[in-house]
Amino acid sequence: MHHAVHLRAVHGEAVLTDAGLRAMHAAQPGHLASARRRVLDHIPADLLPAIAATLAELAELTEGGRRRQSP
Repeated sequence: MHHAVHLRAVHGEAVLTDAGLRAMHAAQPGHLASARRRVLDHIPADLLPAIAATLAELAELTEGGRRRQSP
């Protein structure tokens, strides 16, 4: 099932509406199961710690998903 994206623009930024948040929450279980089947289940167990560390570093560098602005 596909859900419509419910966003509105506020001062040049996209804002998730209440309806969009509900749609995102409804889609989350299926999305996570699909990601596990398509990606995670194919990663050898011995590589998981290195991948987890790399993703943690990436999250830190992008401040939790928000890109840092260039100085």
